[in-house]
Amino acid sequence: MEVNLQTGIAWFLLTSSLFFFLTNNAQSDMYMDEVFHIPQAQQYCNGNFTAWDPMITTLPGLYLSTVTLLFPVALTFNVDMANVCTVAVLRGVNILFSLGNFYVLYLIAYKLHYNKRNNSEVVLTALALATFPVLYFFTFLYYTDPAAVFLALLTYYYVLHAKHEAASLAGVIAILCRQTNVVWLMFGTGVTCGKILVRWYEKKRGERKGDATECKALYKIADLLVRSVWHNPKELLVLALEAVQTIWSYGLVGVGFVAFIILNEGIVVGDRTNHRPCLNFPQLFYFLFVTAFFSCMHMISVPKVKDFLHYCLHQPYRLVVFVVIAVVWISQFTFIHEYNLADNRHYNFYFLSKLVLRNKFFKFLLIPAYYYAYVTAMRLLHHKNVFWKVSFLICVCANMIPQRLVEFRYFILPYLIFRLNMQMPSKSHLMMEVLFYFAINVFTVCMYCYKPIHWPNSGVPQRFIW
Repeated sequence: MEVNLQTGIAWFLLTSSLFFFLTNNAQSDMYMDEVFHIPQAQQYCNGNFTAWDPMITTLPGLYLSTVTLLFPVALTFNVDMANVCTVAVLRGVNILFSLGNFYVLYLIAYKLHYNKRNNSEVVLTALALATFPVLYFFTFLYYTDPAAVFLALLTYYYVLHAKHEAASLAGVIAILCRQTNVVWLMFGTGVTCGKILVRWYEKKRGERKGDATECKALYKIADLLVRSVWHNPKELLVLALEAVQTIWSYGLVGVGFVAFIILNEGIVVGDRTNHRPCLNFPQLFYFLFVTAFFSCMHMISVPKVKDFLHYCLHQPYRLVVFVVIAVVWISQFTFIHEYNLADNRHYNFYFLSKLVLRNKFFKFLLIPAYYYAYVTAMRLLHHKNVFWKVSFLICVCANMIPQRLVEFRYFILPYLIFRLNMQMPSKSHLMMEVLFYFAINVFTVCMYCYKPIHWPNSGVPQRFIW
């Protein structure tokens, strides 16, 4: 069965409209973080751009984007902006961003994987990832996630097309929605520099395209660079100038962001007391676990398990190193934010309390699952060059390790980048992925709408969210 882009968009809009109706009908008032975001957006709708809620920790990109999208609507229908920016309409803005996510995901998958025979697979990839449960649920609330992800993905799309000034501009707007998006702009910088180095190396050595996929290529390129310094420094200067001409706009954004951190005395605006950085290394393991869960149809099979066991038998020293590092990190660097265990309305509460903190030994029993996820994920990315892998690893670490709060939403962009860049799965696996995500989304919406939690000290029903 052929699945075209129009069919994918129609399915996305149909399910999104249904879920929006159900969630908005169940909870028409502001819920959780909306009590900060919606009044702030309404202040901007009223033209009061100097008002700011000190509890908000992100920059005002979402609210500025909202006003930009809704102002033409108010102008067209001759309605006052204050009357347009209702709770339901503001939530509806995120449906537009989510639709934008679907289309940008399609464009990225098309760029990375398209051939004349796999258009259905490209559309199904975009549909699956646009409905990625951790991201998709926040389509129906007024949170920063859909806008922040859309702009970060747009940045990556421009990077792939070597439109670096446009990527930098999109990156700046993405940072205005969420400061940590600077990481993914720097990822684009690393990927771009890697392409320049690989192209130079292949031209210099006459290697065929793709020879820089293995880690040994890093040594080869470094060795050639060192020898070029001594024997032909002019050639290296030309290479450096090419890199500067290509990535100057990324560097400009980076300098501006450093200036912001210095002036702001940190990356967080507003409430900093609950967002103090730390070295929470186990966040990487939680990400691997979540990645394996949501990519189970691609990562878990009998052949892959056999391949993993074969790998462990033939590379025992890597297994030992991973286990030693994991034991040290889990025992010495596990930080659990007080919010994580104080609020049972989030799924990460159950992930931590029922798995990670089940008892003092159980968290160590998860190490084999982490190692399996790591090895299998790297196998699925084996076709990417070494600079791509290093850039991705550095950015994943920068995005997650400083976070004390274990929050599944922090995994959205790393997961999407991983999933977009792994080898294209078969159509049957993609259909399984779409249906798996759809089932999780139905479950989540039903839990939110029909299974409220009743706290003894509150008369207001509480609802499950990611």
